[in-house]
Amino acid sequence: MRVDDIETPGHSLSALLTGAEFDENAGIQFKRGENVEDRIDLLCRMVAGKNVIHLGFCDHLPSIAARRAAGRWLHDHLRSKAKRCLGVDINAEAVEFVRDKIGVDDIACADITDPSSRAVISSARWDYLLIPEVLEHIGNPVQFLRSIVSLHGANIGALIITVPNAFRAGSFRNALRGVETINSDHRFYFTPYTIMKIAMDAGLKIQSLSFAQFSLPGGPAGAVKNMILRRAPMFSENLVLIASV
Repeated sequence: MRVDDIETPGHSLSALLTGAEFDENAGIQFKRGENVEDRIDLLCRMVAGKNVIHLGFCDHLPSIAARRAAGRWLHDHLRSKAKRCLGVDINAEAVEFVRDKIGVDDIACADITDPSSRAVISSARWDYLLIPEVLEHIGNPVQFLRSIVSLHGANIGALIITVPNAFRAGSFRNALRGVETINSDHRFYFTPYTIMKIAMDAGLKIQSLSFAQFSLPGGPAGAVKNMILRRAPMFSENLVLIASV
């Protein structure tokens, strides 16, 4: 969904995001009636034929084997579609596991916010830096993104950021039961507006925002889910933001 497709009655979206306009109850209207894609399918379509850095490519070390067995380890899919996909992760143990046990090369253990990472990133000009399901683990996401822009902006065309959606249907179901289920390392959920606000505060220029499914049930359950999300995409599990540097 292009930024121009997002409606803010009585306001300019850009003015709200920059703080030039203020409304303590601003309404943000998103387009309905479109298919909500699977997150992996959507990201693969975006990076097809491109030079891409996949930040946090390992996922959680205990989850790698299970995700690969289920065909849901994102890095496998990105490598098959991108022209080049460089995996970067700060977890040395996980990087070693992927290299030695899975046999994946073109990967690096690096802290992308440290100047030493320039030796890895500056090796090429990158169409995209993909940051999937990372910001919710970061204590200061604005500063994190600012550091990336400052250190690597000259080598990166745009960022693709995916985060959990605070409005996902599962959160409401759990709330009715008085239960929260969450990855214990998460610091944040994001709404469509707040992820755009964070990107803008970090000095990025927003191009598009999409909703995506994190899980794809088969059969009748999948058909019902697709029908619901066409009518109410805000219930999707994932937000996918593209922003230029």
